[in-house]
Amino acid sequence: MGTPDVLGTAGKYTLFTTKSLNPQSRGKQIMVKNEPVIETAIEGPKYNAFSERKVVTLPLKIERDITKKTVTLSVQNQTINLNEGQFSDWVKLEFKIDFFTRIPGIAKFYLKQAAPDFELYLSPINFDPENPLKPISYPASYSKKLAREYGLFYTQGLPHDTWALEEGVFDDKKFLENADSIFEERRKIYFGELDKFKSGIFFNYIGVTDTISHMFWRKPEVILSYYQKVDELVGETLNRLDDNDVLIILSDHGFAGFDYEFNLNSWLRDNGYLVLEKGTEGKELLDNIDWSKTKAYAIGYNGIYFNLKGREKEGIVDKKETKILGEEIKQKLLRYINPENKKKVIKNIYFKEELGVKDDDLNSPDLFVGYYKGVRSSWDTAVGATPKKIIKKRESKWSGDHLFDATEIPGILFSNKKIIVKDPKITDVIPLVLKLIN
Repeated sequence: MGTPDVLGTAGKYTLFTTKSLNPQSRGKQIMVKNEPVIETAIEGPKYNAFSERKVVTLPLKIERDITKKTVTLSVQNQTINLNEGQFSDWVKLEFKIDFFTRIPGIAKFYLKQAAPDFELYLSPINFDPENPLKPISYPASYSKKLAREYGLFYTQGLPHDTWALEEGVFDDKKFLENADSIFEERRKIYFGELDKFKSGIFFNYIGVTDTISHMFWRKPEVILSYYQKVDELVGETLNRLDDNDVLIILSDHGFAGFDYEFNLNSWLRDNGYLVLEKGTEGKELLDNIDWSKTKAYAIGYNGIYFNLKGREKEGIVDKKETKILGEEIKQKLLRYINPENKKKVIKNIYFKEELGVKDDDLNSPDLFVGYYKGVRSSWDTAVGATPKKIIKKRESKWSGDHLFDATEIPGILFSNKKIIVKDPKITDVIPLVLKLIN
């Protein structure tokens, strides 16, 4: 979790296309000529050459058979044949920076359309587990061992390409086909390693239920089908355990629909706590804020910060004012009604001290906002922007979420042993596990 692609992002796909480009795309779009043979390039990592910032590229040749709707791809002495609608196997790529520096990676192609228009998807370029640029496992040799035994696999921490689905590069069917291939990769590794495991703690993370719930809250039958896949995996696990083995299954959150986005900075602006420079809009990364008049601001999910003297560069709020200021903001936010459905938006607001955050933790928000399910902080709030509207209805395939008040979407805890704690919390799990292994 958190392992980037070789570009250093959470996962940036590439689309080679003859169609007009989407300026809002999160992926890298490369316009190509609508010809039978296309000569283009795969863009790799950036690097510094003296005072210049450059991008290393790999030549890619695409030969199209418009009648059969197939392509032949040629890259680094490898030939890949694809039918329309087909994913490739893993393809090894190596980006040469200089005589000494090479960056290996692995990626998959997907031919969305061969003709009359052309669209070829290239997945985010993952670290090659057989030859990673930097260690992606501990010990460093472990990823190599896994690749040797089970084949290449997604090393990117968030492997499901939700932006490709959101932006229409994948339809639902293709996204789920890719999700199934990721699940099978991980299932194979999981059972292979479990069967060799003798004693100690064996931990396996299953991320597919989270991603599918985010993208398919609009289709409950799809979510159910993936819980059934995981249920089968649990059943197979139980068959491998003996009476002394302890199985714990837990999640750190539940899920609900994500229907409205709330812009915290816009609310703070309209209520006089955040002031923008005259005649400006509040752009990302807290741009255009008049700090000499601003008492509070939001960035990240669910957090409000006071513009504190001695902590913020241009802080104006005295430490002894924070309790009164925080209580004032809290009471007003708790009263806020969504004008579209006439429902309250915020269930709880917590001072950081209530959550056990130490006073000298300068990175922590001062207030934590707990929304009723259905409403969540906007993407604009996350990046510190201040849009015009306070709240807006969502129209997106990302239709489920969990950034609500914890009491709205509790996680789950199952075990093959009786749970005797009346109200178990996630913080009970590690002490329990440590006790079990003495």
